[in-house]
Amino acid sequence: MFPEYKIIEKSERYYGTYKASATTGTINRNQQIIIGLCDMMLQIWQEWQNDTRHYQPSQKTYRGYLERIKADEARLDQNLLEYKTGKQVIKDCREFVKLVVLYRVRDQRKCNVF
Repeated sequence: MFPEYKIIEKSERYYGTYKASATTGTINRNQQIIIGLCDMMLQIWQEWQNDTRHYQPSQKTYRGYLERIKADEARLDQNLLEYKTGKQVIKDCREFVKLVVLYRVRDQRKCNVF
């Protein structure tokens, strides 16, 4: 099994777990970050699976994903629960973006003339 499939399975599990707890009560900031990053990964995955045009994200889009991951990493609170889970989700998210987005990014330096 490819690593991106393993990562998306973990993110689906985290997303389902924390989304269910969000509907029953209040959630803390770390749980919000986990839900947000898992949601981002699932949206990227759905775009990639459903696109028949061989979708190529721009470098700006790729950098935007990395900036969001970096900002969420800075927002993680060490004193709250799920800190280790949040760090693992951030690590997985970086790997997922690298595997699924980076290798498809359009390179402006390439000549597109055949």
